[in-house]
Amino acid sequence: MSSLKTALMVGFAALMAGSGVARADYDIGSFNFTVFTGNTSGQSFSTLATANPFTAPAAAAAFTYTGALAFDNSAASNSGNEGDLNSTFFASAGNSTSPYGISNFTPIVVDGIFGTAGAPSNADYSTLDGFLSASGSAAGYTYGSFYDIDLGTLVAGTVLTITHDDGASVYQNGVQVGTTVSGATAKVTDTVVLASTSDTTLYYSRQNGTPSILEVSVPEPASLSLLGLALIGLGVVRRGRKAVG
Repeated sequence: MSSLKTALMVGFAALMAGSGVARADYDIGSFNFTVFTGNTSGQSFSTLATANPFTAPAAAAAFTYTGALAFDNSAASNSGNEGDLNSTFFASAGNSTSPYGISNFTPIVVDGIFGTAGAPSNADYSTLDGFLSASGSAAGYTYGSFYDIDLGTLVAGTVLTITHDDGASVYQNGVQVGTTVSGATAKVTDTVVLASTSDTTLYYSRQNGTPSILEVSVPEPASLSLLGLALIGLGVVRRGRKAVG
């Protein structure tokens, strides 16, 4: 194989690896979650940063999750304790630090009370076991869950590919970045290009029972720099050929 072909193939392989185009996996990372679950009285709710959509009583918890953001619970829609368990949701994602990738689990205060008393049935977040045995939403919009997921500091130009079923949005510095489309039980994929280098928050909702799907791919924003390196390498090969000739 000629040195020119070698340079081109190496450059292209580096470009594909860095751009995330050829990847079907989801990065393992540590993410701070805050989850609220409350009564919705048969109504859907927006998945925006305007605060969680529930009033007390509501179940609420904060924890660190280590694993892939690749949650998929495609069980039949339900209105009870089967088919939509948080344990199923979190166990699907290649977790690492614990069986469910959850650590530092803490019930949090909602409107001056711990978010358990009077909360929807099957939504006891007073303990990790309670959370993992709780259904995240129910058919008929009787109750649902609102997720606040801190993705950490991401670089401007990073492309987030988000597959979700009920609603998602991305914020940096309190401002929504890009647009997403929500529709209860309708699986969609949205792409958001980050505008700045700053802490990035993903909001997600589980509504109307299962299916419940959230998959987030965060490819490295290195494709342009790798392409530049490939072109530089190609230029070096060409100059070498001219010098020899």
